[in-house]
Amino acid sequence: MGKRTARVTLEDIPFRYDVMWAAAAVIFDVEENIEILSTRRRKATGWKGQGLEMIVQAENNTLENLPDRVSVGEGHTIRVSVEGRRPRCFKCGQKGHVRST
Repeated sequence: MGKRTARVTLEDIPFRYDVMWAAAAVIFDVEENIEILSTRRRKATGWKGQGLEMIVQAENNTLENLPDRVSVGEGHTIRVSVEGRRPRCFKCGQKGHVRST
């Protein structure tokens, strides 16, 4: 299989953290298999935090294996969404449907 290009969005990054640190945390285990084509810092929306939008190129299974959330201490998590990836259920953990907890 070939590589595909996708938009990866990180949301709710605490203001005290650098957005590039958050990007490094998301791609930590797959950094050799993923190529970041561009990054754009998103304007903060309210008090929850800032955002980052990355355009990346990688194999489909690499994009599927990116985490849904990254814990950054003090009980705060950064939400990670990948364009074209099926959502993961919050209740059972399976992909393809979403149920609230």
